[in-house]
Amino acid sequence: MAITVQSKRADAVPGECCVFPPLHQTPLKAVQWASTEAPQIVAKNIAQISEKSHQDGQIILGALWSVILRRYVESGVTQMWQSGPTTQHGCERTHAEVMTVILTDDMPFSRLLETASRSTTLPDMAEQPNTGIIVAREVNPQTQHDQVVQESLQQLSEICDILLVLCQSPDELRVVLSYRESTLLPMHASSILEQLQDMSTSICENSKQIVGDLWSMSGSDLRRMQRWNAHRSFQTTDYFMHEIIHQRAIERPNKLSVESWDGNLTYHQLDSLSSKLASHLMRRGVRPNVFVLISFHKSVWAIPAMLAVNKCGAAFVPVDTGVPSERLVGIIRQTKARVALACNKQSGVLREAGISVITVTDEIEQELREEPGPTLIDPGHAAPAYCLFTSGSTGEPKGCVVGHAAFAHTASYCKPYYLQSDSRVLQFASLGYGVSLTEIFCTLSCGGTLCIPSDTSRMNSLAQTITDMNVNWAILSPTTLGTLSPTDLGCLKTIIVGGEPVQESHIVDWRRHARLLQSYGLTENSGPCTVSDPIFSSDPSERTVGYPVDGRYWIVDPQDHRQLRGIGAVGELLIDTPSLAQGYLGDPERTALAFISPPPWIEQQVPARQSRPAVLYKTGDLARFSPDGRICHMGRKNDQVKVRGQRVEIGELEHHLRRLFPSVADVVVDAVIPSGSNRAPSLAAFILQAEGHTVDDRILIEASEAFLEGVQSAKLSLGKVVPSYMIPTLFFRLGNMPKTVSGKKDRRRLRLEASTWLG
Repeated sequence: MAITVQSKRADAVPGECCVFPPLHQTPLKAVQWASTEAPQIVAKNIAQISEKSHQDGQIILGALWSVILRRYVESGVTQMWQSGPTTQHGCERTHAEVMTVILTDDMPFSRLLETASRSTTLPDMAEQPNTGIIVAREVNPQTQHDQVVQESLQQLSEICDILLVLCQSPDELRVVLSYRESTLLPMHASSILEQLQDMSTSICENSKQIVGDLWSMSGSDLRRMQRWNAHRSFQTTDYFMHEIIHQRAIERPNKLSVESWDGNLTYHQLDSLSSKLASHLMRRGVRPNVFVLISFHKSVWAIPAMLAVNKCGAAFVPVDTGVPSERLVGIIRQTKARVALACNKQSGVLREAGISVITVTDEIEQELREEPGPTLIDPGHAAPAYCLFTSGSTGEPKGCVVGHAAFAHTASYCKPYYLQSDSRVLQFASLGYGVSLTEIFCTLSCGGTLCIPSDTSRMNSLAQTITDMNVNWAILSPTTLGTLSPTDLGCLKTIIVGGEPVQESHIVDWRRHARLLQSYGLTENSGPCTVSDPIFSSDPSERTVGYPVDGRYWIVDPQDHRQLRGIGAVGELLIDTPSLAQGYLGDPERTALAFISPPPWIEQQVPARQSRPAVLYKTGDLARFSPDGRICHMGRKNDQVKVRGQRVEIGELEHHLRRLFPSVADVVVDAVIPSGSNRAPSLAAFILQAEGHTVDDRILIEASEAFLEGVQSAKLSLGKVVPSYMIPTLFFRLGNMPKTVSGKKDRRRLRLEASTWLG
């Protein structure tokens, strides 16, 4: 019998089912199967429940599996099969029966069993997407259990990835889990069977259990996550960021701290100039808990400006030079800032927005030559150090406030980033983005040299700039990295890839020339959250954003953070780090939604002898743990790509299309809805071919005959490696790949262009 299990939740799609997500990725769909027998207590528990409930063991196993399955798919809509042979007109064939049930936390397990006993026959299982198949087989004295499992595999392995076999003999029951090795690892299989044991035991002890009380995360998963979190450092610092940089100035006063297209500063000069500017700012009323705007085009003078604000105990607010005037006015209003530090070009813009401006140029040293050093004020480590503004869902810019202690903790990230005193770091990102602060302050805290190109050379001749400035360390998006060739950049030794997943072509091109790392960070966390080990393999099964740098990390149900998710299950990432932000400026409601009080499970996960968190941050990102504790980033919670209720692994699909489509330069996969239509979304592939760039700015261009042939070939090849629902129905040929201001692929623009095209 096949069971369609639905969860009564906002994201549930009636009539649609989700496939059990592969917890282990391989380039091709492996044909090898493995089997693991459940502990004998599982079979005994099923027999006991069957005796009390008067339900068939197959129904009980199916009900237990449905609860487990619900925890592994984030949509809340899940599917499970139960099957058996039937004889019709003298021929044995596989049939299935389907049943739909609404799973809610308050549903008694006895009610789930009653619902599971009602079913409808499905004649052809092969036409349906499978999560797993439950098979009941009779074992007679002449038949071995292993033989029964093998017969089931021979019959059903082509139409499923997971098979639960209930072997029934007069004397005993046995439960065997068989799985395709491209879907599970042995560790995952053991965890699933342990969950079956825990739940069945719980029901035997209390037959009135409700679904919400069935703890479907295995004890081994709980213990493993506890060990991972206990192992990582959670040490805070007693220093301020400006004190750390001052110490570097004492150690190496004459070493270049900043080498820029418009001037250089040694560590002594940087420390001295920022101190004098801080003294000047203090006389203008700048003090702790005051916000000062910072707006510079690429310039050496932006660095002492930010440092000076911190030496006053105040918080700097980096503002991108291209910020619209209305947004700028909103930032000034929210921060109540009265002073801004800016370059010549930005001074006029800021004054028009109604704020007093101190222009910081090469003349500032002369102007401040008589300024005494400041009497430094200890603002307390909780006082704001900076505030970064991001786009808010209401259209109002959202200011993320980071305290001095969290900011100073950024210095501890030098080691996992392979930053040291001889590092020459490219300051590539715009000041309005958090990655720029990592570039700047990680470099200065370890005594390295910051290399700042002009805006023109940064955008138009990056490779030449890297060579001319002898840059050996950089943070780049995959899109930007794709414009560079390792043969032209012998000086570049460490590349941090952030913002988007690193592509196979980047790994192949760079792994013999530079240390390539994947990183993941958030505006709400000062510095990176995770960093990978150096990447050498292009195997997607080894592709993650790395290990957490420090702090504690958990995966929870995206709809209910009180429910932990097991290792391998997709859920929302929660973090607790020493570099966590304090919240959103002047917005207690949004702060309370994202920065939450510890859920009840924290007492089990964090022993009393350890420092328990006051708050946890809900990242809004979907992720899952790999078996060794690395984190696989799966996209934003609110930006999931779903087709017919199935969540599409767009990273996996993009990987295959890059490999299968002829002469491809770049690929984006997303869901598209025609403009003004109420139709369901269709899966679309946007293909930029190597020769596809147009001289104009057109994004979508007419498909050539060769492109259409490539589409047909790719679709045929995809059918061999991914489920049918993951094969795009729309293919768009790109003339140019649109980018956001931060250099990422502009997926929103692509969706809009495609919707209009189809409209």
